[in-house]
Amino acid sequence: MLTRFVPLTLIATGFVFVTACSSTPSAVSAKSDQPATVTEAPVTGKTAFWEMYKLAHAWSPDAMVLSLKSSPLPDVPVKDGKAPIWTAMFVSAAKKQAHDFTYRAITEGTKRKGVISGEAQTWLGPVPKGQPFSTADMHLDSDLAFATAAKEADAWLKNNPGKDLHFVLGKESRFPAPIWEVYWGDEQKPVAVIVNAVDGKVLKN
Repeated sequence: MLTRFVPLTLIATGFVFVTACSSTPSAVSAKSDQPATVTEAPVTGKTAFWEMYKLAHAWSPDAMVLSLKSSPLPDVPVKDGKAPIWTAMFVSAAKKQAHDFTYRAITEGTKRKGVISGEAQTWLGPVPKGQPFSTADMHLDSDLAFATAAKEADAWLKNNPGKDLHFVLGKESRFPAPIWEVYWGDEQKPVAVIVNAVDGKVLKN
């Protein structure tokens, strides 16, 4: 269902390899002398998430996800379920803290591709619109959520082309599972489609 809503991110942030083969050994040797090519391109939410989760688990073994949010770069927009930047917020009940990590899929100036650790802050616990959830509940990736949402919002998108695309993954008490909020436009008054992150169904706001 196409709807207008207040994104989870506005609430949550307030709290808280292929081997080369050749018939000739010399060809293989020559190829191995070449420097490896690093591909930099926007990635899906889950791809970025698992890179950040490694550091989050090292920070606290009981770390759970609170939110995952996409961000664009000046010359690289969020598109088709992929983004150049993703930020995840993790929480630890044991530490009573929240900790954010950001994954950059593309180098920008002195900001290199990789994970950047934020700072830990006090976490007061779950609230109705900001509940932690297990990684086991992250079934649907952002590209699939986008396909579902774009189909649902097809008519609106045809009449409103060029709107910025955003993704927020989170959990609210009124829904049985984590949700992808796929929205277009300004964060204050977006038009959105809510997709169940477990079964991929569109949910009513």
